[in-house]
Amino acid sequence: MVCTTPEKIPGYSFSLHVHVLYSLPKYMFLDLPRDVIRSVARFRLRVHTLRFETATWSPRSPPTCDLCEADDDVQDEQHAIFHCTHPHTVSLRRRYESLFSEARAQDVSTLLHQQTNSIFLHELMSKLARFY
Repeated sequence: MVCTTPEKIPGYSFSLHVHVLYSLPKYMFLDLPRDVIRSVARFRLRVHTLRFETATWSPRSPPTCDLCEADDDVQDEQHAIFHCTHPHTVSLRRRYESLFSEARAQDVSTLLHQQTNSIFLHELMSKLARFY
């Protein structure tokens, strides 16, 4: 969908038309419970409580993971999905193993943009968002 928004620039006699190309994420069109949609959106938009994010609000909070044995791993999205050794996240990775075999590069973006297994992907993201 293309949206044209005219904006007046003070002091100039012309209008600037900004063309913004946007589309809603695929999960918004799936038949998912509201809490799942909310959790996935929070994770995608970085409105979560991973320590990488909370360290920006609270300088006393270190960004390293406090849930696993990795002493110096930053608790960000990449760590939470692929590397955290906490038993809960390990069990989620095992349960949704088919998602990780398709995300060969172990990259968050690759994982989130899979075309197959979208229901499982959103269940996983929702459970991770609720856990962290």
